[in-house]
Amino acid sequence: MTVSVDEREAPLVHAEGCGVTSDYMPVCAGRACNVNPVSNALRLAAFEAECEDTEMTVESTEGHDVVIVGCGWRFGYRATLQGWAKTSAEETGEPSPGTDELAEDSDEAEDDADERAEGEPETSL
Repeated sequence: MTVSVDEREAPLVHAEGCGVTSDYMPVCAGRACNVNPVSNALRLAAFEAECEDTEMTVESTEGHDVVIVGCGWRFGYRATLQGWAKTSAEETGEPSPGTDELAEDSDEAEDDADERAEGEPETSL
């Protein structure tokens, strides 16, 4: 396992091993310490935004704070001894990547169905 600390993103810790790479934010107060996986903050944001965690991304980290964006939301979380604490929530109105394409595909499907319905002869029983 390799563990590295990026001085620009301290205290963010990157851990890599067994084919998995993860980011952690350690927090210590006195003799108590906790290591918070950044992936947990992504899952919290996805839960609150009611979307998939794969649609959320880390926008920035500073100190013990992380900003998560996606699904039209921006969430701020702070790493604490008890886990991640939400510090902010802001609706951005910006869709997640791929959302516009899905809406366009849906509109095209509706248009195609309307065109097929217009060309079909009426039947009566």
